[in-house]
Amino acid sequence: MSSSTSTTPFFSDVPDGRLETIKEKQERKEALIKQCLLILVIFADQGKELVSTTQLRSLLKKTTPLSDYDKVVTPGDDVTRFERSVRNLISHNDLLKLGLAKSYKKTMKDSLTYLKLTVAGRAFLLDSFLDMLKFPLIADLEKKEPLVTVDLNGAYNKTKEGLLETASLLALAQLQKQSKTGKVSLLLWQRALKKTEVFSVDDVRQLQLGSNFIDTEIFLKSRWIRRFGEDFQLTSRGKAELLKPFMQIIPKPELDGLSVSNRTEDLKKQKIKDNRKLKMS
Repeated sequence: MSSSTSTTPFFSDVPDGRLETIKEKQERKEALIKQCLLILVIFADQGKELVSTTQLRSLLKKTTPLSDYDKVVTPGDDVTRFERSVRNLISHNDLLKLGLAKSYKKTMKDSLTYLKLTVAGRAFLLDSFLDMLKFPLIADLEKKEPLVTVDLNGAYNKTKEGLLETASLLALAQLQKQSKTGKVSLLLWQRALKKTEVFSVDDVRQLQLGSNFIDTEIFLKSRWIRRFGEDFQLTSRGKAELLKPFMQIIPKPELDGLSVSNRTEDLKKQKIKDNRKLKMS
């Protein structure tokens, strides 16, 4: 399946003659964070885990479709609204403060700062895209009538284990997002998988789903979920794992032909050298 790319304007237009509302500013910030994380995860999955803040600014500018509002250079500034938003996000260290990325230096004297996506960053990205599948509400799951199919669009390893694993984690993630406590009972979790018809008829026959078909022990050992009595919760590690197949259906910035320096090994070696110098001093 080919990657989806975003070609529509990244931010909504704001009518001339008025300022952004607080809600619009927050939505702008969240959209920008998502775009940053998408760039970081795409390169990380290619083995390029470190992206400098300078490179990130450049990549955002090249890959983000903008509305007319964001292309305007505001009075008293020398950059567009979008570029100002990017500068503020990076200079205020928002990704670091939220725990979505970590910063690194190539050397102690290096002026460049490199960002590396964290497990929490992957989890945040998954949560932000879960609504794409239009999962039923918990209240609807309690009804007896059949519900609409949730199409995974091939976002799983189509084997018995891969299909069940991905669908199970996806159902838990969706239910957890709706739950007021952030926890989900095993009964509701199982019901969600069956009632939403995540599986086709052939898939159901292949998997031979019984009454207790979710293997919670495997997920617990992998630390993808945690147990609270009779309830369960998907961990950040579990969300990060689920993001891998989910990335196949997420609209992504077009990065073909664009690259970043792969400094991972250099940084590891330099860190060892710097630690040795510190011990000797």
